Amino acid sequence: MEKIKILVVDDEFGIRAGIIRILSKFEVDYPFMESAINFELIEADTGEKAIELLNSQNFGIVLLDNKLPGIQGIEVLDYINKNAINTMVIMITSYASLELAVKATSQGAIDFVPKPFTPQELKTSIENITKQIFLKVMAEGLYREGKPIKFEFLSLLSHELKTPIDELENCLNNIKDKKIGNNIEDYIPILERSFEKLNNMRTMINDLINLTNTNVNFKSKKENSINVKDFILLCFKLIYPESVKHNTKLYIQENKDFDFKYLPQITEIVYNNLKTLFFQENQISKFIESSFEENCEYSKIVFNNNKISEKSKLITESDIEKYKISISKSENQVSEFSLNIVNKLYQEHGITINLSKDNNFKTLELIIKNNN
Repeated sequence: MEKIKILVVDDEFGIRAGIIRILSKFEVDYPFMESAINFELIEADTGEKAIELLNSQNFGIVLLDNKLPGIQGIEVLDYINKNAINTMVIMITSYASLELAVKATSQGAIDFVPKPFTPQELKTSIENITKQIFLKVMAEGLYREGKPIKFEFLSLLSHELKTPIDELENCLNNIKDKKIGNNIEDYIPILERSFEKLNNMRTMINDLINLTNTNVNFKSKKENSINVKDFILLCFKLIYPESVKHNTKLYIQENKDFDFKYLPQITEIVYNNLKTLFFQENQISKFIESSFEENCEYSKIVFNNNKISEKSKLITESDIEKYKISISKSENQVSEFSLNIVNKLYQEHGITINLSKDNNFKTLELIIKNNN
């Protein structure tokens, strides 16, 4: 990995030329890298052109202005999300539309750079995102090699905490030194960015906790069989306190049951995925329905909030109170980045976890390959 392709979307030629001038010779170096990463820059002056390029090429990063002559940048971001295009978006916006930038960040943009920006501000944003891309590529390389998560990888995540701490310190110093005057309202954007950095740090800390607590040493674990209904009820027992707290109903389809190969670690990873998928802040699911099927190749268990089947039965506390289970659970929400890492580790052992979202409809599939 030596070059990342960046799509620069802005209708102003001067802005595009300035970005290309700043980034054309910019390099990002990082511990354990064999070589520095540099960038290939492609331009688009409209949202329509950007979508055309996104459909024909792969871009690691998109620098996206919101004010465009045709469709707006926020619409391009929506297109990227709906079509699951694998890229990271940085919004470019003026201070006057800072509220829109914050909204875009909540809708999937990784960062935003307010106009007018300095070369260093742009480089800092690109550097942070490049490091995230590198971490993911490094993790995928470990999975392909079939290796456990190494100390170096955890070290990289720890090192990554330094950047948001430095940025947060800079924001607080600006407030302390009254860099933009005595009007408190003028400091609200700085405070909002400070809270954003704090949330980023919290996410990264949760990643570290989740990764260091995850036991992926399958060879040392005894494999047993479990009835599929018992397994679902075990998972529901773990999330039952959350379901009561948010008034989320739990259902299980009354199909023909079966036994499948079982490792205790599966319960833990399903619990973390259920909690992260169905109990996201401001997107609490009203119900979760479970279903299951089996064939000669695999056993499949599905959790979703799409609709309740006529065959489904409502789960009560008495249904799950007989199950005794104890696993290490984080009180905080586990980040999707961390779950992606752990899910891929399980895939190496014939256990696939698929997560999908379509507006408010969410699905978790657990597919366990049967032994031949």
